[in-house]
Amino acid sequence: MAMGKVRDEGKEAFWRRTVRRQGQSGLTVRAFCREHELRKTAFYFWRRELAQREAAQRHSTTFLPVRVTAAPAQRVTAEVWPAPRH
Repeated sequence: MAMGKVRDEGKEAFWRRTVRRQGQSGLTVRAFCREHELRKTAFYFWRRELAQREAAQRHSTTFLPVRVTAAPAQRVTAEVWPAPRH
């Protein structure tokens, strides 16, 4: 398992709500951030980060359980072709 930063679910939820509210507000990012006393750089970072996380989740591979069973023994044959003449 890869080691990395632990995600703060509370922070992620806050920024998801904030990005959604800005989109619904009709305000520019600059005006929204000024009104809510947020740093624009933080807003842009989280908007990009959340979009990347959603894209990764949409494109992630889902693994299905597989059971391998023994197959009956089969006779293996091979055809031998004559060597080409030069």
